[in-house]
Amino acid sequence: MPDSGTWKLRCPHCQHVFEVELSGSESIVEASRNFRCPACLKIPSEGETSEKRTFHQVVGFKAPKPR
Repeated sequence: MPDSGTWKLRCPHCQHVFEVELSGSESIVEASRNFRCPACLKIPSEGETSEKRTFHQVVGFKAPKPR
């Protein structure tokens, strides 16, 4: 559960900053690599080669409020 919370990501293609909320078993590493940018609709891992790995850049995090 360490990745649970609201993450701010920056798209490497269009530089748009957006939020992604993760919970439970979701991983920020997988989200930053496979989440579609809401502005340009690109997924960083689409069309990449094994030598070049592209991710959305993490620019912020907000932990969930304790219950």
